[in-house]
Amino acid sequence: MNKRKQKSINYEIPENTDDNVIHNWEPLKRTIDSSFKYEHNIVYRFFSRILWWVAVIVLVPVNYIMFGTKVKGRKNCRKVKTGAVIVANHNHIMDMTMLLTRVNFPSKSYILANKSSFQIPVVRRLVGPLGAIPIADTLDGQRKCFAYVNKLLQNNKKIVVYPEGSMWPYYTQLRPFKDGAFKFASDNNVPIIPLSITFRKPTGLFKLYKRKPLVSINVMEPIYPLKELTSLDNRKYLKEKTFNIIEEELKKSFTLAEDKIANLEN
Repeated sequence: MNKRKQKSINYEIPENTDDNVIHNWEPLKRTIDSSFKYEHNIVYRFFSRILWWVAVIVLVPVNYIMFGTKVKGRKNCRKVKTGAVIVANHNHIMDMTMLLTRVNFPSKSYILANKSSFQIPVVRRLVGPLGAIPIADTLDGQRKCFAYVNKLLQNNKKIVVYPEGSMWPYYTQLRPFKDGAFKFASDNNVPIIPLSITFRKPTGLFKLYKRKPLVSINVMEPIYPLKELTSLDNRKYLKEKTFNIIEEELKKSFTLAEDKIANLEN
């Protein structure tokens, strides 16, 4: 990967593409193991659904006003009636809230996340009901976590996964993918829904108060496992095809916009 220095970011690009460049305040240190409760009773699920609707009502306008969030191609998500793995690049601090409230609306999605949000006071009580699933630290905990994800997919739910692993704000290139998202899709015979997060120049009223670029989300056509391939071969096929599709979308968007965006931030 060509990790050239971008004018549109103000941090050093790590050598390891899996390293975080932002470290949250996490005062409530905890180990997530097999004792973590992933599945909940009907009362919890009822109030979680209410909280999710409140989040939609609050976050959709907030994300639009603050970041100009636009979503294109939501029909590509809605037309998939089975479970699906939504795969996205990870380059904005609020992209999790954008994806959970917009992409699969009016249905609720889930998102596989690191545990950092579960170590922040108040926030840790909200992210779970909103659909965040923390990846466990221990092997037994990970088995339980992944079994829960498989169950959701088999029950026709959609799971967002960031195969790049870490979040690099406003980064305009695609980083190497991990295998997890594609193993979930292959093992459960569900499609991958590729999604790109790109940026555009502020226009109209946004020019009055926005210096950083606005967020554009493009949901693309689902990619289905091939019947003639083994589970392992499907995993490789889905990973390669998804990477190429998202990378092409990023190149198409940023080739025209990157220099203009950089000038806005200088």
